[in-house]
Amino acid sequence: MVEDFSGNFFDIDKGENSIINLALEKNEGIIIDDNNAIKLARILNIQHIRTTTLLMMALEKSIINKRQAKELLQKLVENSY
Repeated sequence: MVEDFSGNFFDIDKGENSIINLALEKNEGIIIDDNNAIKLARILNIQHIRTTTLLMMALEKSIINKRQAKELLQKLVENSY
């Protein structure tokens, strides 16, 4: 069942609405950065992680190096993260 969480109390857009519904449908976690969507994910017991946390985890596990992590963080900042 698809719920429309956009435009309600949580004020999330259609993209966040879609990813939350997909997470509910597939019973999977999501990567999400929108604060309102994160609040909703918590209420719905959806596991979630922020992009920056994912980058730090990749750095800690040596999937990326410090230079790559810095470059990726800079790209996030440049794109209004």
